[in-house]
Amino acid sequence: MTKRKVPTKPRTKPSKPTASDATARRGTEDTRLALIRAAERLFSERGFDAVSLREVSTAAGQANNSAVSYHFGSREGLVDASLMRHSAPIHLRYDAQLDLLERQGPLQLRALIETQVRPIVAKLDDPDGGWE
Repeated sequence: MTKRKVPTKPRTKPSKPTASDATARRGTEDTRLALIRAAERLFSERGFDAVSLREVSTAAGQANNSAVSYHFGSREGLVDASLMRHSAPIHLRYDAQLDLLERQGPLQLRALIETQVRPIVAKLDDPDGGWE
């Protein structure tokens, strides 16, 4: 039995990114950030279960009511994106401070606790989503 060859598309070089590609990515990131910020504000004001995804889209200035689903897949995906947005800088600061402490010699309990608490306290004072 012989195998039949399946016709394939000729290979082409990948195109170079253009300015419009960068603009589209920036627009997508702006939309994602607007949705996250709107959700954080609404969830903090009224609670997670009291806010619809449609309200989040509207509060973010999106005409498309499916914007949250498009960008995050679900309500849980939106919350995960919000948590990642805020937890990543905190973890980077933890790592940097722990590295600094380790270079200074034996770890002191008070310094170790401060290393864990200060980044969270600083995040609460952040005007971009701190308490929200």
